[in-house]
Amino acid sequence: MIRHNEKYLDTIYKYYPKDLDPGDQEYQESAEYIAFLKLKERCASDNSLFGNLCKVIAEERKVNVAERINFSYIAQFYLPERIGYAKLDSCTFIISGMEKVYSVYLRSDLTKVTTLEGIRSQGELDLINDIIKHINRIYPDYVPFDMDFYHTRVPGIMSSGRYNDQSTYFECLLSNTIY
Repeated sequence: MIRHNEKYLDTIYKYYPKDLDPGDQEYQESAEYIAFLKLKERCASDNSLFGNLCKVIAEERKVNVAERINFSYIAQFYLPERIGYAKLDSCTFIISGMEKVYSVYLRSDLTKVTTLEGIRSQGELDLINDIIKHINRIYPDYVPFDMDFYHTRVPGIMSSGRYNDQSTYFECLLSNTIY
């Protein structure tokens, strides 16, 4: 039996119309999609906290942090050296614009392995915890995204990234692309 997170669902259904294909005119004109577009505008214009977070991490780690803002605040930086057995070489952190949740994960550009489904070394854990420490200082009311719902499909919400399939909680609340 599939479990669902009611709090996440309530938020998602405010911004995504149920049972409509993202390419349909009805979807584009829905109150939910209009709310989604307003959310994107708000994120784009109100990014001072996120900019501060990126600046602090860049200065502490002596790295360049690339920022992207969509319906969430997304940043990525490359590690000075690869870590873990999977030779992870980048760190991504995402602050949701919809719900007070965030995600931090490491990734290997070469193998496409991420820590989203498991942390495999102490070095990986230490780096992730260090980034979380900064997020908690700047976004004290935010909590980690509940990874129990990472693969769970949201009932009635169609994905724009996959043909004829439903979006996951992670895609709806944080990012529809794994960077």
